[in-house]
Amino acid sequence: MKASAPIAGPFRLREISFPNALVGKTKTDPLYVAYIANAYSQVYHHPLQSIVAAPYADIVPALFDGEHTIETIEAALPSDPRKVFTADFLEAFDKGKPHWFLSALAENNVSDWTPSAAVRIYYGDDDLDVPAEEARRAEAEMKLRGADVKAISVGPCNHWESALRAIPRAVQWFNEPGSSKSPR
Repeated sequence: MKASAPIAGPFRLREISFPNALVGKTKTDPLYVAYIANAYSQVYHHPLQSIVAAPYADIVPALFDGEHTIETIEAALPSDPRKVFTADFLEAFDKGKPHWFLSALAENNVSDWTPSAAVRIYYGDDDLDVPAEEARRAEAEMKLRGADVKAISVGPCNHWESALRAIPRAVQWFNEPGSSKSPR
């Protein structure tokens, strides 16, 4: 591929999107944090109970089996995303103490590298799921490393609307006359 056009993506989970989700600005925040906790528990081989509180630690794996709707998952989780987590984990998070999950989130930052191809990062100004700060900070960090990167606002829209607005812009960018960005 000669270019990349991520849309409304979290680049720094540990520093921006995860803390934002713990505040609980959207009804999907508990789903996001439970999903990532479940995935990281599996990938990093730590018990889910080391971060997710009862009774959620027992039901979260089944909720993300691919058979449940977003609405079903949201209904099974608390409306406050912090209630998904154990008191020990929240203490580590709140006090900046070491914890395997926080280290794993930081390890997966995706703006700590220099892309060799052009990158356009599209974001919505009113996205509560993935803050616009994610795109702007990734742009700044990648530019410092010499990357051809530009963060582009698609206007005052939410997470899903930003994708709908960004996709045609990204396609147009890929297909500009004389462009070598197209994967064709």
